[in-house]
Amino acid sequence: MSITVKELLGACRKQVDKGNGDKVVLITSDDEGNAYHTLFCLFTDDIEDIKGVSDLFHDSNNPEDVVLLG
Repeated sequence: MSITVKELLGACRKQVDKGNGDKVVLITSDDEGNAYHTLFCLFTDDIEDIKGVSDLFHDSNNPEDVVLLG
């Protein structure tokens, strides 16, 4: 299931409200949750940067329809 920026913002607000605002975010290293690593970077929304890595997309998303996180 794809998560939008708006959905991510809502989830972040809920975590801040729970008192988790200063905790470090870990993300999965694969789609099966076999490993986790620290989230190092925020959003990349430059379309040329996104197109430059679109051959690495796991799913067949259109580069025009995404921003990158991490």
